Parts: sequence; C-alpha cells; structure tokens
Amino acid sequence: MIAYWVVDGSSTEQAKLWDSRTRKRITTLRDTTVRSIDGNDWERLKPLAFSPDGGRLAVGAGRDIILWEVASHQRIAVPKGHSDLVNFLIFAPDGKTLASGADDGRVKLWDVTSAEPREMTALSAGFRVNGLAFSLDGKTLAASGDGVPIKRWELSHPEAPVELLPLEAKDGHTGWVYAMAFSPRANLLISAGTGGEVIAWDLASDPKKFSPRKLALPHSSIGIVSALAFTPDGETMLSAGSDNNITLSQYRRRHFCPD
Repeated sequence: MIAYWVVDGSSTEQAKLWDSRTRKRITTLRDTTVRSIDGNDWERLKPLAFSPDGGRLAVGAGRDIILWEVASHQRIAVPKGHSDLVNFLIFAPDGKTLASGADDGRVKLWDVTSAEPREMTALSAGFRVNGLAFSLDGKTLAASGDGVPIKRWELSHPEAPVELLPLEAKDGHTGWVYAMAFSPRANLLISAGTGGEVIAWDLASDPKKFSPRKLALPHSSIGIVSALAFTPDGETMLSAGSDNNITLSQYRRRHFCPD
C-alpha cells in the first residue's frame, strides 16, 4: 500500500491510500481540524510515514501530526506537535516510537504505544529539520536539514537521549542535507543533499576523525537527492530526487568505506 497527500480546492486536508499491486485507490483520509500556519503552507509537500507493521499512518499537517489506523481508516489522534511546520516523520523499527522534525528546529520523540501519543522528549537540532533516520536497532537517531553537521542521539533511554558527536568533515557536504539512510547490514549512514553529493559515513571509525566517502551514482544522476533507502539485505541502495529518476545502486561494504 502507498499513500500520498493531495489538496483539493477547498483546502480540506486529504491523504489518499492506494494499493500498489492493483494501482487502485482504496480510500481518502480527510481531516479538517489541523492548524494552518499561513495561506500557502498546504502547498508544500506533506510528510507521511507508515508504521513498520503497516497498521498506522502518520501524516504531517501544518504544525500537527495526524495518526490514522490504516485498516479501519479511522483517525487515532492529532497530537499538537510543533510550533512550526512539520517536515519529516519516521517510526522506529519496533513501531513504538515516532520521531518528528520541523521548521522550529526541534526533533520530538513520541510514545505511540497507547491510544493517545505521548511526547517523550524534544531535542534541539539548531536548524530546520528536513530529514530523520533511525538505525536498524532503533538506538540511534540522526537529523539533517538546513545546516551541517548531521546531528545524532543515542536512544537506549528515549526519554533521556544522549547527544553523540555530530557527523562533519571538511570534505563532507557542501549544502543542505535532505536525505539519510542507515545500512541494515553495516555500521554505515548514507547522506545526500543539495550539493549533489552522496556520502557514506563509517560509524565504526573514530568519531573525531570521520573520513566520509563520496559515492558516485550510476546513470549520470544529477540534481538534488531528496530520498534514500536500502533493500532489507543491504546490498542495494535506492535514491530519488530532482532529476525525476529512482536509481538503484548495488554496493558492497568495501564501496562504502574508505581504504
């Protein structure tokens, strides 16, 4: 199942659910209770995130977050999340935590195990947050956006995260970082952004001496990379961006890590 945002002429917020196999629309989820920020904020792309089991859908709408139950098409809750526009949502791999990032420069962690989501903590990123990524074990969260470096937190205790050394290097990103993905098989984080670079960070190396490796995308991909993901076996990376292409790249660990 896939989902995307649409906005009709009346500015009623809608998320349409589609069956990816039949390519048919299943239903349209509507909500009119969210708080508008200005007259044009609905025109911006809205963040969407499915829970790992596919049972819930989180949608960013203005400053708020709408949680839907996919099977019943019922709204679960609308936590009043941020003081500015929500840009990114992601569930932790165990589905118990939802992370949100926004224009207010904060990353919030939500306990979504109960009927009413509970805010566990609010982290200061220091920049407008456009990207978030959980490690496979859910114990590390990375945040990126309109600034460098990439911020990281250790989440063994989600209500008391520990900030880790940021990811930065003189030969790292030259622009904003819009997309990140942890490898499911190696201790690696891949990041991409407005400078056109795709960079592999070996998190097993000395954090004070990070030596990122720039990756070349095949097929002469150009432009801003705005989305990254790995296949479950970790052998293939998917990237998408402003060139309107989805690129599949096959790598081995030796391709990601510096010699």
